[in-house]
Formats: sequence, structure tokens, C-alpha cells
Amino acid sequence: MVQAEHFGSAHSAKSQASLPATHVLSVDSRIPLLTNSNHQQSASGNLDTSHVSGIKWANYHISFRSAAGTLLATASVIFLAAIPCLAVVSARAGSVSWTSFFVAGFFVVMTVPISVASIVFHLTHWFAPDVQKYVVRILWMVPLYSLTSWSSLLLQPITVYTEPLRDLYEAYVISSFVYYMIALLGGEDALSISLERKAPSLGEHPWPLRMVLSRWNMGEEFMVQCKTGALQFIVVKSITTVIYVVLTPLGLYSEGSFNLRSVFTYVSLILSVSMGWAMYCLVKLFVATKEELRSPKDWRPVGKFLCIKGVVFFTWWQGVLFLILRNVGIIGPIGNWDAQNVAKGLQDLAVCVEMLAFAIAHNFTFSYRDYLLDSTSETTSTTPYRELSPPSIGEDFERRHVSLDDDPAKRPPSSLNLVPSIRQVSAPMSVKQAIWSSTVPKETISDIAKLGRGVSS
Repeated sequence: MVQAEHFGSAHSAKSQASLPATHVLSVDSRIPLLTNSNHQQSASGNLDTSHVSGIKWANYHISFRSAAGTLLATASVIFLAAIPCLAVVSARAGSVSWTSFFVAGFFVVMTVPISVASIVFHLTHWFAPDVQKYVVRILWMVPLYSLTSWSSLLLQPITVYTEPLRDLYEAYVISSFVYYMIALLGGEDALSISLERKAPSLGEHPWPLRMVLSRWNMGEEFMVQCKTGALQFIVVKSITTVIYVVLTPLGLYSEGSFNLRSVFTYVSLILSVSMGWAMYCLVKLFVATKEELRSPKDWRPVGKFLCIKGVVFFTWWQGVLFLILRNVGIIGPIGNWDAQNVAKGLQDLAVCVEMLAFAIAHNFTFSYRDYLLDSTSETTSTTPYRELSPPSIGEDFERRHVSLDDDPAKRPPSSLNLVPSIRQVSAPMSVKQAIWSSTVPKETISDIAKLGRGVSS
């Protein structure tokens, strides 16, 4: 095994001459110090003033970030101390809306900073662009859920606009998670080859699905079926969201009414089937690739899978449960809220509470540290990485290659596909490039277009 050289400590003289700046890691810090031996001194032996100015600017930037973090932490503590008091005052005044709003706000004030901090850490440590763009899309789900649910508690009429936004994004997250798993496994080509070596029994379906579905051949067919199963949820969710937006203002949607004349009944049934199939495909892909996701690097696939399942699927069924409890009379009116508002308010309040737990879980299961270079993170110091394909976004960056074996003659046939790996860049991409690559879902749009044309790959 060939380990990656510490960046800045083993560059050749040729590399130093060709690069305008070199990232060198300090011994006791993970923050790269920008140095350049060619600009350390001028011809007369004095320090270059531009270099000194750059160091001062970096120090000012770090000081500003520290001050901003301290200010944000102080404001959060003040809000956390004030919110319970405001909730008690509202409860004594008999205001259900404000009471629930302040109670939920206690959790939202903690949830959003945790999630946003995780996102910022990824954007400022953009070493694995092919993978981290999916992580950022997934991380945005928690603050979006939290803020939309919190606002709905005080202004319930805006749920007509916030719920469709949340519904569309959760479908987006499901597809992003599938692409994320494929990227961790080396890409579609490498994954297809790896799946071909799997037992054919993994492509079989349990009863009663085997009565209507044929066995999936391990390889490209298996991968395409799993990916298509997730993409269909995006299509179905988008269509049902449009139905909700159009029929709700007309009073024809009848949300919470389970009867044969209610559109809500059929939409819920269709969504349940689509969501169940998407989850089944995710489970199939996870079971078939769990060994590769745990070795040689443990990507903690179970934690990631449970986070996605909990946020998207559990919260949806939780909302359906509250509506059922309302229909059977267990949930009734409270104060100036009728039974329908109480059921939806309980769902929004529960989501605000649960998102704090998911924000903390995401901070560990989707940590930016998993994608740092070997020299900057202990968690990746023994993980082999190599490049499977040329970069598709951003400028040309110097890349770090780590072979799986020094001697190619000793490698078995197709051994390059035995160990999944991801591409890393030697220097983090700019925040602007990171935001752009994590925002535009080119691969999802392309695959949905292929799905519409009946193209499998």
C-alpha cells in the first residue's frame, strides 16, 4: 500500500516551481497555512510585503470568524433562556399558536446552527467534490424541515406553500442519497463490476414480490433498478405535490379525510406505494454493498441509512398517524385550534423536536472529516483513494493518487475495481464552486430524462 504524501512536505522541486502557492499543514493544527518559498523573500533578502499582507489578512479573517461565532453563540444562549419564559407567558394567556411556536423555537434555535455549521464545514473543506455535493444536499434537509414546520405553527395558512416545498425537497434528498452511495462505491461502472461478483440470490425478491417481479441480474441491471426505484419517487412526489397545490385552494383536496370520495385518500395510497418501493430499492442496494461501504473505510452506512429513513419516511407516516387519531376522535380541538389544526400542529411541533436529534446525528454520520486529505485527518490516514475518472466540474486541480499496490504485476485481474474509492483534490475548491456543484442536480435531471425516454443507462 502506498500512502499519500503529506501535502507540502514531499513536493518535488518541479512541483514547487510550477505552483503559485503551496498548502502546508501546521504540526498542531488542521488549518492550512498558505506559504510560498518563492515569495518568502525578495531579491534583497527582505520579506515580501504582499506575503506579509496576506498573512495579516488571514489572521483578520480568523479573528472575524471567531468573533462572529462568539456573537452567534451568545445570541443563541439568550434566545434559549428567553424562549421558555415566553412560552409560559403565552400559555397563561391561552394562545395555543404562540405557545407551540415558542416551545418549538427552543429546539429550532439549536437545530439550525448545528446543521448550518456542518454545511459550512463541508463547503470550506471541499476535497471530494464528487461525493460532498450530495452530502450538502442531504444536510440542507434538516434546517428546511425545521424552519418550515416552525413557521407553520404560527402562520398555519402558509402551509399551502411550505408543505409543497418540503415535499419536493424530500424527494430530491432520496435521489441524492442514492447517487451518494453510488459515488462512495466508486461510480456506476465500478459498482456494476463489483455487483457482478455478488451472489445471484441478492437479486431475488421476497414473497409476495417474487410473484410479480423477476430476479434482478447482479451487475448493471441491479444498479439501474435500484436507481430507478428512487427516481420514480421524485416523479410521483412532484405530481402529487402539484395536485395538492391546485386542489387545496379550491377545497377539493380534503386533507385528512380517508374516504373513497377524497382525493387525499388516493394521493396517500399512491405515495405510500411509491415511498415503499423507493425504500425497498434503497435496502436492496445497501444489503448488496454493505461490505464495500464498511471496508477498507467504514462510511457508517447504517447510520446514514437510518438518518434518511427517519427524516423522510418516519416523519411522513407520523403525520398520517396524527390525522388518523384526529379522525377517530382522539385528537380534538384545543383553545382556538380545531381538531385539524391540532393534528397538523402536533406534527409540526414533533418535527421541530426531532430535527434537533437528526442535526446532531448528521453531524457525525455525514461529517466533513471523512473527506479530508490523509495529512489532515486521522480518520482517513489508512484509506486508499484513487481517481476513477477525470473531474467534471471546476478547474483542473492537482490530484492525489494512491495506488492499491506498488507492483502492478502482483495485482489480480480487475483488482482496481475490488476496492471502492473516490476522487480527492489536493486543495479544497472555492466555496463558490462548492455551492454551485452542490446546487445544480445535473445527474438527477439527466437520469429522469432517460427514465422518461425508457433508457436504462
